[in-house]
Amino acid sequence: MRISIRCIRTAGGILAGLLMLQLTGCWSSVELDHRAFARVMLLDRTEEGVELSLGFPLPNQIMAGSSGGGSASGSTHQQDYTYTSKTGPSIGEAFQKIQTDLPRKITFGQLRNIIIGKKYAESREDILALSDFVSRQPLIHINGNLFMTLKQAKHFAQIPAIFERFPSVILADYAKEKNTLIITLKDMLSALYAGGDFLLPELTFKEIAPVDNQSSGQPGPNWLGAGGAGVFTQGRLNGMLSPEQTRAVMWLLQDEGGLNYSAISPKDGKNVSLLLKSGKRRIKPVVKNGEIAFTLGLSIGAGILATDSSIDLTDPVQLRELEQEVGDELSEHIRSAFANFSGLHSDPLQMGSYLRWHHPALWRRIKPDWRDKIAGDVEIRPDIDVTVKWSGSSQKQNWQKYITK
Repeated sequence: MRISIRCIRTAGGILAGLLMLQLTGCWSSVELDHRAFARVMLLDRTEEGVELSLGFPLPNQIMAGSSGGGSASGSTHQQDYTYTSKTGPSIGEAFQKIQTDLPRKITFGQLRNIIIGKKYAESREDILALSDFVSRQPLIHINGNLFMTLKQAKHFAQIPAIFERFPSVILADYAKEKNTLIITLKDMLSALYAGGDFLLPELTFKEIAPVDNQSSGQPGPNWLGAGGAGVFTQGRLNGMLSPEQTRAVMWLLQDEGGLNYSAISPKDGKNVSLLLKSGKRRIKPVVKNGEIAFTLGLSIGAGILATDSSIDLTDPVQLRELEQEVGDELSEHIRSAFANFSGLHSDPLQMGSYLRWHHPALWRRIKPDWRDKIAGDVEIRPDIDVTVKWSGSSQKQNWQKYITK
């Protein structure tokens, strides 16, 4: 009996539909009801060992339409999240202690942020243990964000959720809005493979007076901010960059979302506020007569936000002087950051990789002594071109002229 083409197509369509149904995920809520989704991981080194803290959302507190960090009714302030901490000789054993106490199975499918404390960051063994743990957990995303703090990482658990439902969302927004240096687990793993020199963004914890009833009401830090960056050498924290140095270095590592910058007007010494946006960047090693130098080229677009100066932005000469002033200040911050790296015998920006690519024979010869060489024998040449593209009003507003008379 002959089978018609229509029957074959129908059978094929049914088979394809059945196969596609297997790709739609879990249809039952039973499995989800037995899982605890870790959103943030906090790591500290104590006298007893490694203190691991995991932050979880509370399913019984989360309701559609509830406000950030509070209950749905608004009558009482109930958190939608909780933290669980345990201490053990290693991350794995501390994790097993947490798992033993929880009625649900912990999953790292939603883990996007890891914070490490100062003492933990100062130990190369702890950093290597962290890299080993995350590389062996298939559900941990290697594009998760990594942060450090000069205090204990568990202070993050005291930060109230004001603008967001969960505090971990604040860290995700830092990365999305590029408010600070963005370093992922993948970046750390790559840096450890290349020698262990890298940067980590710093989180600062402050205690401020409450201005409304949204404060946590508990002693300790209640405000989170972005600071400088930690300099890691051979897998351990070795020094710090200031916020100004960190901002300058960010131009070399990633595209800036937009940086508010205050410059001094070359005309009368008054402040001019600008919004800097990244453009092209280029890093090129230059080898001449055995001397090594790096040209750091940056093309930055700028817009005028506000000005207290009487500078005439329609005058090309005055405008170019302002652009040169901003470029010189950024160049100085970059030189200062690299001077910091030299003093620490560290190469967190992986300048050696550029030398390896352009001059492989030279790199093979000097690789064993690269950290000593970068400490004093390598010249940094910033070449920053700032162009004001959006000036808005060309001068001070007319009504301001009468006030300043």
